[in-house]
Amino acid sequence: MNIKRLLLPLVFWIIAIVVAALLSLNILPINNDLRTMIMAGIVIFGALFHIITLFLAQKAKSAPQMSISNSVFDAIEEGIVIVNADGIVSVTNPAALSILKLTHEEIINQDYRKVIPFFNESGDSLYIGTGNDPYQEVLKTNQSQQLKNLQLYKGEETVYINASFSPFIGANGKVTGVFTLLQDITEEQALEKMKLDFVAMAAHELRTPMTSIRGYLEILINETQDTAKPEHIKLLQHAMLSADRLVNLMNNLLSVSQIERHKLQPNLTPTDIVDLLKTSIQNFKPEAEEKGLMIELVEQKTSTPQVLVDKKLIPQIVDNLIANAISYTTKGSVVVGAAYQPGSKTVVVSVKDTGQGIPVEALPHMFQKFYRVSSLLEQGSKGTGLGLYIAKKLIELHNGRIWVESAEGKGTTFYFSLPIAE
Repeated sequence: MNIKRLLLPLVFWIIAIVVAALLSLNILPINNDLRTMIMAGIVIFGALFHIITLFLAQKAKSAPQMSISNSVFDAIEEGIVIVNADGIVSVTNPAALSILKLTHEEIINQDYRKVIPFFNESGDSLYIGTGNDPYQEVLKTNQSQQLKNLQLYKGEETVYINASFSPFIGANGKVTGVFTLLQDITEEQALEKMKLDFVAMAAHELRTPMTSIRGYLEILINETQDTAKPEHIKLLQHAMLSADRLVNLMNNLLSVSQIERHKLQPNLTPTDIVDLLKTSIQNFKPEAEEKGLMIELVEQKTSTPQVLVDKKLIPQIVDNLIANAISYTTKGSVVVGAAYQPGSKTVVVSVKDTGQGIPVEALPHMFQKFYRVSSLLEQGSKGTGLGLYIAKKLIELHNGRIWVESAEGKGTTFYFSLPIAE
């Protein structure tokens, strides 16, 4: 502790006590009014001196803490931006300046909308028209938000950012602003794009010859059906199945690449969903009958309104769900349905099977990319774990949702909703 800080008030009070004693003993030749004024002055000055001393001590005590806080802020690799309740940037750190490509003077005391113009993956501003301004939402709800793949446009360059928005609690214990943590993921996005471009190129280049191989096998099987030995026909049929799987894999990889690069935009038109379901069921009837399964469409008595969908993409979803149902069902049936409640704005499509069901712990992961249920793997399934992931993404492109209900030993039902054409 500083010795001078202890001695100064001690010396002052010793002098004050001596002067007060001299005045009280009438040793100093002054009148009573002046003596009273001097005594009052000593008390007032002493109180002020004490307050100033405490203030300086507190300031000296907090100065190292402020220095430490600033040092910690400066050392953090993630960008930090604190925006007050009025929407003004009050605090930032060097990492944030580097990410945002701004100077301290360009961002401090500025409206966050001007200096941090975030855009979402669709290219829409977070602050205009979306109703999802994270800063306003945090101030309104006191709940944190995490947003991924935000974009900032800096000239010809696009900066990709993951951002976390949290309530900033002031000294009074109340929310006084928003604490923003920024993570620059531009390099990761570039690597991801390279990976997706490579997958798309490889899948496209492989799909063309595989389609030709499949076609040649089909011709060979048809032309040698009556002349070739049964074991040779069986080998050709196995080769045909393998070719089908490879073509399906290539198609799935291309779909994933298009979806994740935002290259897939559905062509939405009013469509009779029941007609699409009937076509899919008809295509899968031979496969279902080969396994001894019944496959049928259950129609509701009231008419089902048209839905707003892409006629090419929705059959891909339905076919995937039916194929899964047939693959994982050994006996019983596969039932496809479309339900509409009057007054509702959606039609719900369902694909129900009587298979072994899905374990409870696996249900939350069913729509993750490459996820496969271990118990189903034991049955010898040849899936890649991409079908349900693609289905979910395609349904979301249609402003719908997909979910699953299952009970082990009883079967599984997949549902997805589609908006009606109004």
